[in-house]
Amino acid sequence: MSNPLSQLPPPRFVEELSVDTIFQQRLAVLRTTDPKLADNLRVGDPTYNSILQGSLRELHLRQYVNESGKGVMPAYAKGNDLDQLGARWKVERQVIDPGDPDATPPIDPIKEDDERFLERILLAMEGQTNAGTESAYHFHALSSDPMVLDSAEKSPTEGQVLISILSREGDGTGSEELLSRVRAHMMQPHIRQMTDEVVIQSATVHTYRLEARLIAAAGPTASLALEAARAKAQEYVSLVHRMKVKASISGIYAALQQPGIIDVNLVSPVASIDPGDTGSTFCSAIELTLEVANG
Repeated sequence: MSNPLSQLPPPRFVEELSVDTIFQQRLAVLRTTDPKLADNLRVGDPTYNSILQGSLRELHLRQYVNESGKGVMPAYAKGNDLDQLGARWKVERQVIDPGDPDATPPIDPIKEDDERFLERILLAMEGQTNAGTESAYHFHALSSDPMVLDSAEKSPTEGQVLISILSREGDGTGSEELLSRVRAHMMQPHIRQMTDEVVIQSATVHTYRLEARLIAAAGPTASLALEAARAKAQEYVSLVHRMKVKASISGIYAALQQPGIIDVNLVSPVASIDPGDTGSTFCSAIELTLEVANG
């Protein structure tokens, strides 16, 4: 899901930059020393060009300062900057597929994406607790194996912790091999509380098909509108393929209603799908047909 830190106000040190503003500031400085020259500057004058060049250079430098500062903040850090933040909490990016350096050409490893890695970094402090909190178990479940896409934790009875695992593979149903690896990790004495009975199970996956008839305006852009709707639909169903996240009818309509699409007739699903506390949704297929409006 989206990063909640993105909703924070921007840090104070980040400046709104404009080359025109910087140019006017430099021109004001020139006016204090040579007002006649400043007032008679014209586009193309050597002095004008020199001030403009310096303004552009200053803009780039100050933008670099902005981006460098943001790179050490969790809400903005990406790539290697995020790896550096993770190192502060001893959290490393997981390797989902090691690749093959001996192949021709070599196959690069596939690593955990920034969004999920950030989630684990933010949970890292919870992982240090000795109180067995929900967030602590969530951190350890996500860190137990790179094939764990998501997890959900609840305590159905006193002293019992039920952890449902969503796999990266297939429709998300956790294989017994994956559950065994997660179970071995979670039963370590520094993770499982002595008073807790920790039960590891697969997520309950609610599978559905997305089928819709799209009506588009006549013209050469109709096929482009169809592909845009397909791409957005795929993006949406992938986004909600997480634990306890509803696949909503409104979200599906919003994804399909792309520029150029006049109307959407949704055939399936017919209602929002709520997977509950131990489940997830999975879209097995997206079938879109296009009808071109007459006139």
